[in-house]
Amino acid sequence: MLHVPPSRNPAGVDELVRRWQIDRDERARDKLLRQYMPAIKASAIRLGAHWQVDRDDAIQEASIGFIRALETYDPLAS
Repeated sequence: MLHVPPSRNPAGVDELVRRWQIDRDERARDKLLRQYMPAIKASAIRLGAHWQVDRDDAIQEASIGFIRALETYDPLAS
């Protein structure tokens, strides 16, 4: 029997990802975006400052990148 290790994600994240990937549930995507927005903003601001990019543009691009990453994210692969 194959042993599947438990996810390292906070409770509910894997289900939200599944709802977005399979059902295209925009509420699930939006909830994930809100949940991870502090980390998205912090990374965007840090990298934006390094590359001298407008703060809001950097946050917008990072948010788009997060949504794109949700398409291929596999919680069992991490």
